[in-house]
Amino acid sequence: MAFTLPADYGYVLATATASVFVNQWYAIRTAQFRKQAQVPYPNSYATAAEMKDNKDKYLFNCAQRAHANFSEHWPAFLVGLVGGGLQYPLLSAGMGGVWLAARIMYNIGYTRADKEKGSGRNPAGSIAYLPELGLHILTGMTAYSMIMG
Repeated sequence: MAFTLPADYGYVLATATASVFVNQWYAIRTAQFRKQAQVPYPNSYATAAEMKDNKDKYLFNCAQRAHANFSEHWPAFLVGLVGGGLQYPLLSAGMGGVWLAARIMYNIGYTRADKEKGSGRNPAGSIAYLPELGLHILTGMTAYSMIMG
């Protein structure tokens, strides 16, 4: 079966590319928290005992967890973005942009030094679940359309 990509599919690819840079931003930010906390490699996290009296180690763990959370959702996001974009490129790219913005707000909030136990999470970070779900629905609709003709 041959098909042609929609003319606006470049927006989907641009959004996917932007997600690579957001991931790199997460990695750099986490590395900065690691350096400040002096948590050596290969340790993924500071221990609970280390965090108890050391805010830097606590914040590093928050940054590390935020990056892990992004990494857990990223593959599914890309599947939804690329799949949904085959039939709905502008809507998919728009949802992808909202997802990326929400993920950035989540990271910034989750690593706030003035909040304890992740309570600095920006409520806007939770918005990421809506476009992520929307992208999966669009992918399902695209699959249905392709199967049913």
